[in-house]
Amino acid sequence: MTDADLAKVEAEIGFALPDQYRRFLLANSGGRIRPDTFHFANGEPGSTLSRFLKVGAGEDDPMNDLVIMARSWRDELPDDLVPIARDKGGNFVCIGVRGARLGKIHFWGRDGMPLPKDSTREGNIVAVADSFDEFLADLHDA
Repeated sequence: MTDADLAKVEAEIGFALPDQYRRFLLANSGGRIRPDTFHFANGEPGSTLSRFLKVGAGEDDPMNDLVIMARSWRDELPDDLVPIARDKGGNFVCIGVRGARLGKIHFWGRDGMPLPKDSTREGNIVAVADSFDEFLADLHDA
């Protein structure tokens, strides 16, 4: 994975990716990670990751390809969020790509799972972390 590869991804999804997430992709390109469980920003239990979406998985693995998932869910998600990981229930962890959410991590509970009552929400969007690095640091074993 190179900066040129990421520039191509950004052109395909129409957004520049936040720096902390770019560094992660340059080092890892997506995939499974351990530990894999996180909390919501308000401290309530969150979810368990299945995997980070990959760069370049393409048609061989479309459900785990960053570009394909960003395009597929564009009409369902707020326009300032891009899916970057999937939990074991098929929900997405997203990163803000502009405005007030830039670089912040949010959970999109697309399967109707119960969400924290006191969390800041926009429909089924729940705040998780103020940065990608904070999100990674919060990951723990279930």
